[in-house]
Amino acid sequence: MKLESLVIACHQTVTSRKVYINHRYYISGDYIPNNPFATLYEEVMQAQHTSDYFEPEVLENYPRRLLIFRLALNMDQRKLARKLGVSQGTIWAIESGYKKQIKTKTALKILNLMAANNIRIPDYQTLLNRYSNIAERGKFHGEYARRMANKAVSLGSGIKSAILKKPTAQEAILLKELTKQGIAFQFHGVIVTPRKFVVDFVFPSDKSPKVVIEMKDLKSNYRKRMQAIDLAYRALKMHQSHPNLKLIAVVDGTLQDDALGILKDEYDKVLQNPSSREVVKVVKGLIGSTV
Repeated sequence: MKLESLVIACHQTVTSRKVYINHRYYISGDYIPNNPFATLYEEVMQAQHTSDYFEPEVLENYPRRLLIFRLALNMDQRKLARKLGVSQGTIWAIESGYKKQIKTKTALKILNLMAANNIRIPDYQTLLNRYSNIAERGKFHGEYARRMANKAVSLGSGIKSAILKKPTAQEAILLKELTKQGIAFQFHGVIVTPRKFVVDFVFPSDKSPKVVIEMKDLKSNYRKRMQAIDLAYRALKMHQSHPNLKLIAVVDGTLQDDALGILKDEYDKVLQNPSSREVVKVVKGLIGSTV
């Protein structure tokens, strides 16, 4: 697929609704492959081709396009989150498609950042290189990651305290059932990725992990969605480092379809309000499938 590459002689003026861009184009013969990243790039370029400005709607109703604008700004998720006054988890959720819209004021902040710094959307290969370079550097740091998404701990006393934490009522019931049925497991094991994740249960042990259980007691509707995103991110990272690892999310509470879908995208099994015997049955099935 041949596309015009954008070369912008940038003069940008910010208004309350529009960021105007004076630009010109030339044919560079760049080849744009057919993949999701390229599709986002093409959508943004077409939006710019058909007008002399970006309106907030370019992002409002198409939140995944945020990735293209973030790379144009040459920022990782953490830095952009600080600029916008949101958590890094919010940026991750938007780019992952877990948020269906971007607020107008947020879209304007992004466009204004570009205008204030005289930044254009670069060519496809430049964006692709930035994507790779930033991905190499970034490991989802920041307040959101520390407090919410990871439940991960650094080396030393933090990891010890997480491992020694007393089981919740939900965990205690499952502990009893697993012991009763003679299943080998480790409570509060550590799954090593580029970071370390303390998980609720790992089978048979964190030295040779085959199956992991993450248990969550979900309360308010708002927290349910955010906690689902937290769990999904943890699962994503564990799968990246351990592609054969089977993951189970055990949820005490009822999830809406969107939050449930977030978990099902990353976990092999999602169990809502199961009995301890139901959980054990699923564990046995997954252990058998990894043999």
